[in-house]
Amino acid sequence: MGKKHHTLEKHLNILGKADPGAKGLESVYDLQKRKLGRYLSSVVTTFPTYSTHDTFHSVNIIVAIESILGSRRIKRLSGIDAFLILMCAYMHDIGMLYTEDEVRKKKKKDEFTAFLQDARHRSHEAAKAVGLVEGAMMPAGDGKKLWALEVRQSVTILLMEYYRSRHGLRIEEVTKKDVGGIADLLRVEDSFLPDRILKMINSISMAHTWSFRKMMDALPREDSFNGEFFHPRMIAFLLRIGDLCDLDNNRFNKV
Repeated sequence: MGKKHHTLEKHLNILGKADPGAKGLESVYDLQKRKLGRYLSSVVTTFPTYSTHDTFHSVNIIVAIESILGSRRIKRLSGIDAFLILMCAYMHDIGMLYTEDEVRKKKKKDEFTAFLQDARHRSHEAAKAVGLVEGAMMPAGDGKKLWALEVRQSVTILLMEYYRSRHGLRIEEVTKKDVGGIADLLRVEDSFLPDRILKMINSISMAHTWSFRKMMDALPREDSFNGEFFHPRMIAFLLRIGDLCDLDNNRFNKV
């Protein structure tokens, strides 16, 4: 019988048995993992033509990182390092979720208007979608009738195009206490974690859409919490590699 792999979750659990601080980290992670398990499955409704970004994607990223590190290196990680890897694997795609109320408010902003103008010159699909959506807002003068399904598809295409390039940045937006909506559902529950650690979770998660140079410049090489060192750049790098490893893992919803 083969030797059992030393996972990140197992490592955090073992550390938690000896250290109350690590046990607190494990409790926060367990709660957030269950919460995100409920809501990440909704990404398929906001990005229906994209590869799935549910908890299976998060698990695959974690498994890939575990394979890269190996049991020996996992055992050398501090509790906060293991915690941040696990948390960011689940948190990094929450910017792909949006509500109807948010879309209605976004429609009135100059930024979205500028995006629509730019979309006219992008792919044929995006340009066609802009034409259909704007045509649906105007009286038809040529006798043609717009099929409602085409308009719905066009709205979905434009929202995917708009939020795709911004989903990393939106992590910070959807976790603010005064935002409401998605933020209320996905925010890390108040706990013993200081704001700087919550902000670090957001920053590392956001870094998966940054350029490599920005990631190196914006994230510190090392920091500390609860008497232990952790390594934001290393965690962000592992998250990006794990994300790439799950690129072709049969992630497309056939429906």
